[in-house]
Amino acid sequence: MFNQFADRPPGRPDWTSSSVVLTVIAIVLWLLVLSAFIGGIWLVVATFPSVLVLLGLALIGLALLVRPRLGRSPQKRLLLNRDSAPTLFSLVDRVAVAAGAPIPEHIVVDPDYNASYGRVGLRQTAVLQIGIPLWIILTPGMRVALLAHELGHRVNGDPTRGLIVRPALTTFAELADWTGANISLHSILVRGHNTAPIEVVVWLISRIFLGVHLGLTALGMRDHQRSEYMADGISSKVAGSRSATQLLDWLTLLPEIAIALAYNADTVPPKRWRDLGEKIAASRGAALPELRQLSRRQTSLWSSHPPSGLRSQMIAAWPQYDPQVHLSDEDSAQIDSELSAWYAATHRKLLGTREYSESGIPPPAIASRTD
Repeated sequence: MFNQFADRPPGRPDWTSSSVVLTVIAIVLWLLVLSAFIGGIWLVVATFPSVLVLLGLALIGLALLVRPRLGRSPQKRLLLNRDSAPTLFSLVDRVAVAAGAPIPEHIVVDPDYNASYGRVGLRQTAVLQIGIPLWIILTPGMRVALLAHELGHRVNGDPTRGLIVRPALTTFAELADWTGANISLHSILVRGHNTAPIEVVVWLISRIFLGVHLGLTALGMRDHQRSEYMADGISSKVAGSRSATQLLDWLTLLPEIAIALAYNADTVPPKRWRDLGEKIAASRGAALPELRQLSRRQTSLWSSHPPSGLRSQMIAAWPQYDPQVHLSDEDSAQIDSELSAWYAATHRKLLGTREYSESGIPPPAIASRTD
């Protein structure tokens, strides 16, 4: 995949055989669910009162159970608004225009080291999620690169994020979970209950659902990884190749930075977190080529993202771009002021995480990527 995209400038990826297969399967799944629902209603209405009514109700229940999930709307308490964060919204607007993406309808904050973009609900409302601890430590150029990457997911041709395909990648996983995919056959046999034969049959059914889910995931992950490269390409065009590469390097160093922040949370306020991150990045600068190389060990067919080392190497192989969108130090500082209440809340959580860690229990895992 790397060689396939390194030889051409970034752009919207073409349709692949796997994306076509996924789309067809997803359409069939939608039609089956809709047919079960309509057929169940017809049986209830047309055959009442009879035994077939029970079959109709069962079909309706099954259709509702396996209906495609469209995602939940964000919690209102995490929503930002233009009145309280005008500079941030203005920046997102400019980045969206430069990326050729629709302006997101909602911006929400997240307490973790992450960022994401998605569409939820029947209206497929566009939601941009910004992880506050990640945002705090980024330089102005990297902030633009992060926003451009996330908004690039709207226009990078990722079939796994589409309204049609996305449910196909989640429905069979839920079916497998509901039928006990997390239960081992050994535990069923050891218990030796009278219901063991039925449990074994259900367990076998769960393995069928799980196998289908793994097959669809294997098809989708390849295209999803391709789309991550395309989002990086959009990021490099909008924020400039240098800032996009710096962002990926900071994601590589993020576990080290996050641990340093956790252990110094009582003495280092949020306004100095970026300084601490830059200090760590400077100390690890000579080792960055090795760290990029080591990140490749994290890749696999099941990884939703290519390793950060390959992603930065891909940007280096493409034409080098100057930034289209600039974020001045003054505007960046203004955004910090607009988000100060969230910074304080994040700091309080980090202090709590430190106490949690010092109790002898490992702190929560830190994602060194964006979604």
